[in-house]
Amino acid sequence: MPITEQHTQEELSKSYVAAVAAKAGVKCSWETMDYGIDGRLIKINVIGGRHVQCAFGLSVQLKASKNWEMSDDGKDIIYDLEAKTYNDLAQNDPDGEGAMLILMCLPKDKAEWLEVTHNQLLMRNSCYWWKQTGSPTSNKSSVRIRIPRHNLLDTDAIKSVLDFEKSRRKGEFK
Repeated sequence: MPITEQHTQEELSKSYVAAVAAKAGVKCSWETMDYGIDGRLIKINVIGGRHVQCAFGLSVQLKASKNWEMSDDGKDIIYDLEAKTYNDLAQNDPDGEGAMLILMCLPKDKAEWLEVTHNQLLMRNSCYWWKQTGSPTSNKSSVRIRIPRHNLLDTDAIKSVLDFEKSRRKGEFK
């Protein structure tokens, strides 16, 4: 019996993030138990000619959905995020680290999600990243979020977000 559609979506999003992280030279680590954090992106440093995993990392929550929209002006991805997840993204760490949401925007037609040929592995649409910066919501079911399309999860984005978070933790940004 095949895995569920939801698990298929989850595995595709993990594959996308792992591939982009690998290209960025960043370790991607997945949690085996899900308590609101699906994994971590971890920088690798070269110290004395050795590759060393940094103690610093960024927690991520993955979502994959075919239920998303493009804003009328084409600048934002619109997604209805569960209210509990919205609140967890900001409140899961007493030190205020929070976590980054990574949303994989899948085509409506399941047949278009993945294509394999002799020359390429084509995964359709893309992942976008988002950090919850507002107050928790009192909504019980969902919160409509807008993710700027320039928040495309690519190698530069992963490096930039990790660098920014490291600087923020060191007190360079408030």
